[in-house]
This record gives sequence, structure tokens and C-alpha cells, in this order.
Amino acid sequence: MERHPALRPHRRVHQESDGRRRHLALMFTDIVASTSLLLDVGDEEWLRVLRWHDTVVRSCLARGGGREVKQVGDGFFAVFEDATSALGCALDIQHSLADGRDQGRPRVHVRIGIHRADVLEAEGDYVGRGVHEAARITELAGADEILASAHALDRSHPAVDGSPAREVTLRGMPETVELVTVNSSPTLAPFPRAQADHGAVAHA
Repeated sequence: MERHPALRPHRRVHQESDGRRRHLALMFTDIVASTSLLLDVGDEEWLRVLRWHDTVVRSCLARGGGREVKQVGDGFFAVFEDATSALGCALDIQHSLADGRDQGRPRVHVRIGIHRADVLEAEGDYVGRGVHEAARITELAGADEILASAHALDRSHPAVDGSPAREVTLRGMPETVELVTVNSSPTLAPFPRAQADHGAVAHA
């Protein structure tokens, strides 16, 4: 499994910071087997794939009330005021990418990790143990999977269709955490998507 590049060089969205400690829902996304896909399609097509993927994810973040913090490798780190919004956005991303694949768009598969924690805002970024936990949760997710901490689900809507919670030890962390694979939810349905979403990025 590819290691989530949470601490690798990244492209950051610079914003003002007041150094406040915040309690937020954290979401990481990551393209699965991105190196293999790059080798299969070549540099020029890979650039088109990335542009399409980035546009899809950013559209979902805009619809779901998420804020892009930075791009990490070929994925995103975003924050939400609540876990319900993060889960809805994650479902939107996976459904949007699946719709694109069905329409002949690049066969991009993404893993998504969601956590809720106290974090420290610093120069437009967020740092702290919770961020590392969220990144490591994402490492454990498979292709097309939304993997959330049970802590993130505690205060979200109860009608979430997910796997039974399983206890795991995150890489480098001393305590175990409970994780749930989120499948769907009738009350967390993906946000309505404009018909132009996929077409708008086809020639990016």
C-alpha cells in the first residue's frame, strides 16, 4: 500500500492565521496506485488526469463546505466545521469520480480518511497530533474507500451505513483507534452535481 505523503513537499493555499486551536473535521484524499497510473498513461496524459481529479475534488469541497488547506502529493488535505459535512463531501467525491469513470474519464481511484480532532492553526495550515492521525487513517484505506474514525462519527448523523468498527494501531501512534468504512447514508447523500461538472474538466 502506498504511504500517504502527509509530510512531503506540497502546494499550499496560503491564508492568514491567528494561531488558534480549533476542533475540526479533517479529511485527506489520496490517489491509489498513482505511480502505476502515471507509468501506464505517460506524463502528458497524467497531467490531464491530475487536472481532472483536482477539479472534481475542488468542486466537491465547494459544494460541501470544506476548505482546502493544501495539496499533499497527488491528494488533498481539507477541513470542515463538522464531520457530517466531511462525510457528505467524501461521498460526493467518490460518486463524482465513479460517474466520471462510467463516462470514460480517467480511471482514478481515491482513498479518503476522515477524523475529528483539536488542531492548531499555523500560517494557513493545521498542525498537531490529530492531523497525523488523519493522514495515517487515510494510509489504511483502500481504493474507493472512505475510512473514518469512530470519534468522527460520534457527532455526525447516526444513519450512516458503515462496517462494524475495527480497532487498529496507527503507524507511529501509541494508542489504538476504532475505524469504520463508510459505505453510504440516505441522510448524507452526495450533494447535487451540476451536469457540467464532468464536461467542464474533460479538456483541462
